[in-house]
Amino acid sequence: MLVIRNNNFLAFVTLFWLIFDIKLIGSLGSSFLTLLICSFLIVVNPRKYYENVKNVLSCFSWFFIFYLVLFLYVLIRVTVDGASDLSYLLTMSKTTLILISAISYLFVFYNSDIKNNFINVFFVNACICLFFGTFPENKKFLTPFQYGGDEVSELLGSNEYRNAFLSGSGYFGISSLYGLAFAFCLKLVVDSKRKIDYFKLLIIGIAGLFAGRVALVCYGIAILYFVIVKKNLKILFFSIFSFFIFIFIINTVPSFEGVKLWFDEMFFNKSIGNSESF
Repeated sequence: MLVIRNNNFLAFVTLFWLIFDIKLIGSLGSSFLTLLICSFLIVVNPRKYYENVKNVLSCFSWFFIFYLVLFLYVLIRVTVDGASDLSYLLTMSKTTLILISAISYLFVFYNSDIKNNFINVFFVNACICLFFGTFPENKKFLTPFQYGGDEVSELLGSNEYRNAFLSGSGYFGISSLYGLAFAFCLKLVVDSKRKIDYFKLLIIGIAGLFAGRVALVCYGIAILYFVIVKKNLKILFFSIFSFFIFIFIINTVPSFEGVKLWFDEMFFNKSIGNSESF
């Protein structure tokens, strides 16, 4: 059961907008909405968030310095090259906007239930993926909020789940995001000890794999860490159970036949170069 406690709804929604950066206008994503809302709340009541601002700036001070050096490096490189290739600068600008949005989010919601919301936003989008991937005729409702469009449709192959997320990114991008998030969610689930969180993690894991096979790498590293380093047998049993559940559903659920063929391609193609994108 998805639980959003008390006034935590705004924290949940703005975190969803921040993480998945849904397309709004042109290259402007929903992370900008998170920035606007959080900035407004800070301006309206600065005293309420003063301690949060101080704690966040203190905690991430070294990261801010590192990012500033990285940004200056990109700026210098673009200048030296005579501004012939602005893609680096555009990418860095987009990243900077998301970083500022993330900082503003922490300024406002530093003391909220961020950990629980983090699992929930990935769980909700995983459910969206499973629904729209199973009923692809309804994906027209997602298309206006996604970047790319028809020019990357060939990446789908037989797998309709790859771009079935309510997210600006799809395919490799969303799979990588889910792969990295899985490791963090795994740590949160171990700490929470709530059985419902294991179910959410299972759904998150399945959706990440459906989006891209690259998620397997992140899953493997995270699981090995908790089993070998942390010696957590619960994670070992959960991983074995999840593996058999995954094999069972892709072999028995008719809607997942395309996913099965897509995975078979990776293991049985003679050349990985002939395979569809991971």
